[in-house]
Amino acid sequence: MIAYVRFKVSSKGILWTRLEEGFTPSILNFFVERYPLLYIMLEYKSTTYVKKKGSNLARLNKPVEKVVEDYEKVLDEKPYLEGLNVNSDDLWGEFYDSQYIKQRKNHKLFHHYIPKYLKNIKGLKKEFDSLNESDKITSFIKL
Repeated sequence: MIAYVRFKVSSKGILWTRLEEGFTPSILNFFVERYPLLYIMLEYKSTTYVKKKGSNLARLNKPVEKVVEDYEKVLDEKPYLEGLNVNSDDLWGEFYDSQYIKQRKNHKLFHHYIPKYLKNIKGLKKEFDSLNESDKITSFIKL
């Protein structure tokens, strides 16, 4: 699950996202250890979990967007995060476009690691969209 978490970034030092499947405290602890200077906020089933290295876990019954808003009012700007206040969806789109080569699609391997029942998870949309039929097959069928 750790490989499929897609965070949004705040210039105040907050990484936040909403999880729809498979939340465990070990996921939160992994990211807290990996990014010790940042607050990690994960929303799962209407509960937002907030943690920073060296602090206790906080559980809030608010949407993650509201919690981020509240924290941003209190926190100072982090100069080392100044340029990160961009749309993270655009960043992930550029990443996928640069990493995936259409000629190397391997549907069997993809479905071995990512089962079809996960297709409806919002965070995996880009991965499943990459499996669309190639132009050669569709042009052949139209003939």
